[in-house]
Formats: sequence, C-alpha cells, structure tokens
Amino acid sequence: QPIQDAGMIYDVTTSLEDLEILYRRRPKSENEIRDSSDSKPDNSSANSSNSAYLDSTEPDTRNSTRFHDLKATLEQIQQDKRDDKYRNSWQLRQNGGEGEPYYYDPDGFEKALQMTIEVGTKINEEKWGHKGCDIKKAGVKEGDQWKVEHDETFDKRKVRRRWF
Repeated sequence: QPIQDAGMIYDVTTSLEDLEILYRRRPKSENEIRDSSDSKPDNSSANSSNSAYLDSTEPDTRNSTRFHDLKATLEQIQQDKRDDKYRNSWQLRQNGGEGEPYYYDPDGFEKALQMTIEVGTKINEEKWGHKGCDIKKAGVKEGDQWKVEHDETFDKRKVRRRWF
C-alpha cells in the first residue's frame, strides 16, 4: 500500500498567539458582509456568534500568502524548539512534591531520559546501518532494517559491536 500524506505536523513548545489563523478563514469585504447578513434568520446566542463569524469570513484560498506565512511561523517555532539545548529538561524546572506519592527526583529522571534517548539512537543506527534520521536519502527502504551494513556515516576505525 502506498504511503499517504497526512498533512503538515509540527513539533512545537509554544502556541500561536491567535489560534483563529488555523481555521484558514479570511475576512470578507464590507459589501459581502452586509449582503449576507440581510438574509440570515436570528439564531440563539451561541449559534449567532458562530453564524456571525462564518458570515463575516470566507475560506482562505489554497496556497495563499496567509498560508505560507502560517507555515513559515510554525517552521520557525519548531526550529526554536530544536535549537533549545534544554528542550527535554522541563523536569529540572519542576519543584516541590518531595515526599508525596509519585514524586521522582528530577535529576535522576533527566539522567534516565538522556540514557533512553542515547540507547534509542544507537538502536536506530544499528537497525538501518546509518547514523542520522535521513535514512531515505541513504538509500535504505522498508525491509532493509537489520539487514544492512554500516555506511560511511559510521567511523570505520571503530570496531563493529555485535549486539546479539
């Protein structure tokens, strides 16, 4: 079965100031707002605010400048997260709770988290014979995992470990 595109997914630590932009709607011109409001019946208050919003906006066009601005903003927020060397250290900022149920030592938790990430990275490298996440560019495909030799991303001077 072919791989299907699920859309754009961003791994971010903050949110947009105005989440309305995610609805991908733009304001209608004043004339269009007046024309559409003349023909609409009066609704209950909850429905009328939704109705008013929909009456005053229209779907944004595909590939619009607003879309590209949104995409650039989300890419920058994602890059900011990647560039943060403390991105997985939120636990160290936690305080209090010692002696309570489910309390854990934040330093120990951080050490365990970093060890888990390191081991997971090593497993992935052995699985694909390639260091880094660009395995598609490395020319490996589904079905190659655990069957490939180390490529040029591995230091050839190091002895290959046998994990089994």
